[in-house]
Amino acid sequence: MRPVAVLVPGAGLGPRGVAVLRRSGARAVVTLGPERVEGAHALLMDHEAVGHCAGARLRARGRRRIGVIVPEEPGLEAFSRPRLAGVRRALRGTDAAVTALPLAYTEQAAAQLAARWRESGLDAVFAYNDEYAMLLMRALQDEGVRIPEDVAVVGADDLMLGRLLRPRLSTVHVELPSGRDLAGLVDRAVREPGAEPEVHRVLGASLVPRESG
Repeated sequence: MRPVAVLVPGAGLGPRGVAVLRRSGARAVVTLGPERVEGAHALLMDHEAVGHCAGARLRARGRRRIGVIVPEEPGLEAFSRPRLAGVRRALRGTDAAVTALPLAYTEQAAAQLAARWRESGLDAVFAYNDEYAMLLMRALQDEGVRIPEDVAVVGADDLMLGRLLRPRLSTVHVELPSGRDLAGLVDRAVREPGAEPEVHRVLGASLVPRESG
């Protein structure tokens, strides 16, 4: 049985992949990610809003030298670049400075970054997401860096584990599109396969303030 519609998460499909899926019998291809893919319907996830939310929080807390974790893992650039841009936008026109901090998701890499932290002069960090935030927090605490007294930390995704840390992790709650919205788009796409692809911007971001930043 041939697929009626295909929902593809992420940003790695590309126009050629859309064409392959259509040739295989898919009446509609819907992508869920940060960028539009030619030939497919798109639900664009505004990751810049996530970074902006974190940057605004750190600015409001009086932090002026802010690091932003940029994961080194392949495939995350499409998400990390707009999050970094969002922090920069939140701090535009202020006296705050933003520093990109490449980081691999390993304890060794986090320990190396933490060992250099005091000389960096940074007083805050948006750690891309909660997993990187927890990794870095542990490494900073091992170096005797106090959170949030010395460094304020904000993550993203609002994972349950972040509420169990000490200090509890401030984070950005990311609201994904509802099932009803997805179903409506897929229904229209299937009923009108030759129509111009629809593009909708989705993904809400709101700050969850806790103790870390």
